[in-house]
Amino acid sequence: MQSLLLRRGSLGMFMACTAVNLCAQFGLGPAETFATLPRSVPAPQPPPITRTVKVSEGQDFQAALNAAITGMNIECSGLFIGNFYIPGVSGVELSGTCTLQSPNTSPALMNISATEGFGWKGNVADRAASDWWITGITIATSGSIYHAVSINDDCDPDAAGMPSGITFSNVTVNGIHMADGQQNGMYLDGANISVIDSQVTQWQSSGTLLPEANAIEIICGTGPYLFRGNTLSASSEDFLIAAPGSSPNVAASPITPADITFTGNTLTKDLAWVGTKYGADKNCWESKNSERVLISGNNIQNCYPGSQTGEGILLTPRIGLGSPPQHFSVVSDTTITGNTIQAGVGISISGMDNYCTPAMDCVYSERTLISGNTITASRSPNGVAGSYGWCLQIDQPKALLVTGMTCATDGQQSVFVDTYPCWQCSISSSAFNADFGGQGITGPSALFHEATGNANLGNLISAVTISGIPKTKFQNEWVRLCTNCTLK
Repeated sequence: MQSLLLRRGSLGMFMACTAVNLCAQFGLGPAETFATLPRSVPAPQPPPITRTVKVSEGQDFQAALNAAITGMNIECSGLFIGNFYIPGVSGVELSGTCTLQSPNTSPALMNISATEGFGWKGNVADRAASDWWITGITIATSGSIYHAVSINDDCDPDAAGMPSGITFSNVTVNGIHMADGQQNGMYLDGANISVIDSQVTQWQSSGTLLPEANAIEIICGTGPYLFRGNTLSASSEDFLIAAPGSSPNVAASPITPADITFTGNTLTKDLAWVGTKYGADKNCWESKNSERVLISGNNIQNCYPGSQTGEGILLTPRIGLGSPPQHFSVVSDTTITGNTIQAGVGISISGMDNYCTPAMDCVYSERTLISGNTITASRSPNGVAGSYGWCLQIDQPKALLVTGMTCATDGQQSVFVDTYPCWQCSISSSAFNADFGGQGITGPSALFHEATGNANLGNLISAVTISGIPKTKFQNEWVRLCTNCTLK
């Protein structure tokens, strides 16, 4: 059996290679980590304040924003109706107990924009804000709205003028319970963006006005990002990193969101949405295009099936459909550690978009570390039928390392190896409990084991305990692949 050394750093658990054979198998040296962690993490703190300006209900809130200068704290109270633009000023704090509310179906309620974009009705080119600390306020909708908060640079690959250093602390972003036409609580394309100790909840759309609703969405911000201590809830994805050009009317972009730290958050879905028309119910956490992501110590729950099977965490690169189409989306260097997940499918990992063909020259996703997670997977999470109850789904990733996983499931399979082969994949030191008597690890073993003809796959299953599954139901081909494994 190969040995692994788990170490804990400031950002969470990571893996260092100590076993010569395993390190050689994955092409790693003794000091290297398996998946590269975020290279930088925002360290948000309020800017130095030299002047405080109070804005009360009945006063002109936009005028107060327009008059902001470096070192000013705009302290607000009361209710302000309208769509508000954060001007291109640096080093400002917006604090207080005020509520910003949209009047109707207008553009973004709070817009922080670098260019003239879909979220703002005027030309605000090259006026990007930076180093704003926004704390304590409530942002609420009163009708359908595309984004409640929009940090937007129109996917411009030139980072000059991109909104940066924006922090939301202890902010509430409310959708309307059981409303239609809500797209995103927060749309965050920028650099050095943080959302901490905040709530972004009640985001759902029936698809009549808008197809999906997400609590937080990123498409082409450069990062780094920090999401810490938040509660997120939306009918489609609670948290989504989408791919540029994912629809025909959105242009492709060379930007891949990177250096994302997502830790200590609660992701959930409102069970009152089950069985209603308000949905495109999908997953809790999903990435279609990202690099160097840490998902650590989160509570992910109530991920029930609807339009999809209710994945707790889904990594699936998506090519763009725009003109020209984007073929370079990638989901690489992802570390998933110490999370508690309750979902229809615990974690699903894909290596390439299923729409890709060899002629497209698409990029493979690679280097995913899944370590120390506790999962409850069910075919009918929260009584909603339609999922698979898989702890783990594997479909064509490269360099996947799973260790220390504990999962209870009522699904037909604990681990499902899907249609395409896995390269350099390892499942070790994990326990799966399927008391109803499922199949354990299943799928064509030829996709996983070099002895069946795929001589360069380099995969390993070792020290796995599978309980509640009769040996007669555990496929013999997988039993032979499992080193030091226990069936009981």
